[in-house]
Amino acid sequence: MSKDVFNPTPIKCYEWGGAKNGELNPGKEAVAIGARFHGAWLTAYMIRRFGPPNSPSDDNKDLCSWTITTPMKGLALLVTPYLADQGDHEDMCLHFGYRWSSALRRMADAPRRKEYAVYIQRVWKWAKRRFVGLHVHDGGDRTLVDTLQQKPIDGVEQPVIGIYWAGPHEDRRAFVTRKEFFAHWGIRWMLSDAYQKARTRKPRKMPVNNRWPEPMIVRRCNLALRASIRALLQPIWVRDVCFNANSGYVRDADCPGGKRRAEPFEYAGWACRVDK
Repeated sequence: MSKDVFNPTPIKCYEWGGAKNGELNPGKEAVAIGARFHGAWLTAYMIRRFGPPNSPSDDNKDLCSWTITTPMKGLALLVTPYLADQGDHEDMCLHFGYRWSSALRRMADAPRRKEYAVYIQRVWKWAKRRFVGLHVHDGGDRTLVDTLQQKPIDGVEQPVIGIYWAGPHEDRRAFVTRKEFFAHWGIRWMLSDAYQKARTRKPRKMPVNNRWPEPMIVRRCNLALRASIRALLQPIWVRDVCFNANSGYVRDADCPGGKRRAEPFEYAGWACRVDK
C-alpha cells in the first residue's frame, strides 16, 4: 500500500452528532472508491484491526459499531457492518456513517444558513405584496393558498393560519407580521412553496452528475471520510492469512512476504452466505 494512506485510530465521540447519511454522504464516498465492502469481512477486519467495538449499538439493527478518526479534526467515520450488504450501490451502502463535533457542524451549516437567509428575505419581499394572512378558515372571497393547523399551547387550541391571495386594492396590513413570518417555520414553508410555484424557472447553476454544488467545507469533510474508508483496504493478517475489508481480497503486491491471501468470500461455504 502507498505510504500516503491515512492510518485511522479508534476515537471516543459520544457527545458528537451525526447520522448514516445527512449533510455528509459517506456511503457515496465508499461507492466512489470502487471497492465492494461485504458486511462479514468488514466485521472481521474491524475486530482484528481496531479491537472491540467502541461505539454504542442496539439489539435490533446494529451488530456492532466503531468510530475511527479521519484526516479532519472533529470528524469521525462510523463503521457499522451490515451483514446483508456488499456496499456496491450508493442506495444500499449501509456500512458507513459519520460523527462530527458541534463546531464542525456549525462551520458546514454556515454557507447554507447564509444562502437560506438571503433566499427567505427574497420570499418575504415577494409575499408581503401578494398575500394576506388570517387566523381563520374563512377568507371571504379571497383565493386560499394553504392553511396551517397550529399545535395546542398548554392544552389550548390555537387558531388555524390561512394564507390567501390578496385582492388588487386590499390593505396588506392584515398579513402576518415580519416577526411572525421569521419565527414560524410553517408560515415560511407555505410561502416558500407558493414562491417556488409562482416563479418556476431554470436554475442558474445546473447540477453536475445530478448533484448540486456543495460548500467547500462539506466537500472537505466527505473527502476526509473517503480517506478513512480507503484506509480499510490496507491489509492485515491472522497468522499467515492476509485480508482486508474489501471482501477479504488482497492483491499479491500488497501481501507482505511470507503471507498468503485469504480465499474469496464466495468460497467460504454456504453457511457464510448471509447475502443469499
